[in-house]
Amino acid sequence: METPVISLKNMMEGMPVHPVMEDRPILWADPGDYWLFRRTTNILVPKIADTVAIEDTLIRYTACAIKRALENGGGVDFVIWQEREEIQPDKRTSVVVPVAAFGPSRMVSREEAEHVVSMAMVAFVEVYKNPVWISQYEHTDGTSGES
Repeated sequence: METPVISLKNMMEGMPVHPVMEDRPILWADPGDYWLFRRTTNILVPKIADTVAIEDTLIRYTACAIKRALENGGGVDFVIWQEREEIQPDKRTSVVVPVAAFGPSRMVSREEAEHVVSMAMVAFVEVYKNPVWISQYEHTDGTSGES
């Protein structure tokens, strides 16, 4: 089976639709803003399951944050969503479908967004076997970034 690839050339790839504006993704950067991070979990296996069959739907979560420019209101916009990977009948390909979103939310700082990501992991540890966040993009210096 091929693994889906998320290109950093398009940070918004695979995002759910905005809950109010159907023509937009749930989160996007405006001029002057920059992406702080995009992280996705590994495939999450419930603790109650002994194995996950190839026919099963695979679940992950993705979290993204954007640092807003002062002229755009400042602060940090954050979102987390669940992804369902549906394995196709050929058993070699899959389609990733976003199925639930939490946010978008406005926060004062990156630290607040990091706290939400940490709290989500606390919940995941209670429900899933060996969950981890896998970084797809991290912006660390705060001076520039993708927009």
